[in-house]
Amino acid sequence: MGDREPLEQQIRLLAAGLGLQVEDPACVVPAEALALVSDGQRVEAVRLLRRAGFGLVAAKRVVDAAD
Repeated sequence: MGDREPLEQQIRLLAAGLGLQVEDPACVVPAEALALVSDGQRVEAVRLLRRAGFGLVAAKRVVDAAD
């Protein structure tokens, strides 16, 4: 889980910038989206996040932070 710590910190920072409180980023960002990013499928990850209720800008920020 050591590799996820920087990602979780980035998600917390992004959430704070959006005015959200996130206790556990893994509960907010679907694991499938993170897997898509790690496989280089950034557009698909954004689409998945959009279907999960993220706005376009927020989804792109999460994908950029995960990359």
